[in-house]
Amino acid sequence: MEEQSRQSQAEYVAIERALCFTIKKPGQDLLSFKFTSISEKNPKEVCKVTLNISSSNYSFAECRPTINKAEEHLAQLNESRDILEFLVSMRQGFQDFYRSAC
Repeated sequence: MEEQSRQSQAEYVAIERALCFTIKKPGQDLLSFKFTSISEKNPKEVCKVTLNISSSNYSFAECRPTINKAEEHLAQLNESRDILEFLVSMRQGFQDFYRSAC
């Protein structure tokens, strides 16, 4: 069991590195997603979304930087419950933010 846990942890770390993405639980009812390699000029720049998941409709506890259509993406998540779709749309929104800032 312990060996399987170590292997799962190693796989999780490899996936995080490959996707330039981490998931953390910073507190009760909070889920945080950090994205890197978003900005071509500064790949180490961190974009962060923290969701309050205490009710059936999620809300933003944090979204940094603030991006266009973030509320629309959140509304779609609350409707569809498709977290992958939400994360892809947020990553795209962060990329658009940095492209327009250039």
